[in-house]
Amino acid sequence: MNNYRILILLFSMIFFASCQEDESIYMKEYSASAPGGITNITSKPKPGQIVLHWDKKENSKYEYVKVSYFDHKTQKKMHRNASKFADSILIPGTLQKFGDYEFTLQPFNANHKGGEVFKFTAQSGRAFTDTIFIQHAINLTADQLSTNAPESREGNLANTLDGNNATYFHSAWSGTSPDVHYFQVDLATPIEKAFIFTFGTRSNGNNYPTKINIQGSNDGNEWEDIKEVTTGLNPGGRFARYTSGVIHVKKPFQKIRYNVTKTVDGRKFFVFSEFGMTNVELQINDPEA
Repeated sequence: MNNYRILILLFSMIFFASCQEDESIYMKEYSASAPGGITNITSKPKPGQIVLHWDKKENSKYEYVKVSYFDHKTQKKMHRNASKFADSILIPGTLQKFGDYEFTLQPFNANHKGGEVFKFTAQSGRAFTDTIFIQHAINLTADQLSTNAPESREGNLANTLDGNNATYFHSAWSGTSPDVHYFQVDLATPIEKAFIFTFGTRSNGNNYPTKINIQGSNDGNEWEDIKEVTTGLNPGGRFARYTSGVIHVKKPFQKIRYNVTKTVDGRKFFVFSEFGMTNVELQINDPEA
């Protein structure tokens, strides 16, 4: 019985040794074989990028394609690899202003043996510009604020600058007043490029604007439309703060008027418990310049 087990063990060892030898021979042959090649190389320009595409030749046995090129921006030679499962590669950080990029594509097998070398020239799409918003809070004083509809019984303009949401400005609800009430700011320094504004609702959440037409002027007589804000003006709750997005102007304005054309309850008067403005400078970085 023991002799029988020994024979089985010997046959098993011979079998596994034979399999390992066959596998080793196969891997050596595969690694040593020519990796084959690629064909039909094309390119597609994208903003700040180049996409290279190719077809794999029949019976090619490469493991990866090595792509080499000179990066004009960094002044360095770059290398990127695409696996055998890919038929394209993305080259980032390229610029249209540099014109032709010269690429070398070479397939390699599992043993890192290189195959045929292919040369290809391509161009990048124009890179996007980056815009950086630099914000500067505007220090407002009560004498810079005005309205066409003051309420004599409550809520003066200065209350919007006291940092207390329990106090507020209330446009006219008694007597006669214009159909559209506005809140105006006369700036010491004109808005050159863009601005942000913010307001707080009354502590009870009533009478806040739901549509504001923003205008600009330099002489107080001629007014030009800047933007109509119709979304996001419903902060909700007993007290909430609204902050606008960046509002761009086409030319400098020293006077900004906020015409409240609609309120949450449909009445023409509105309430601000707080108000503020921020000047926004635009710093544009153009990598193609």
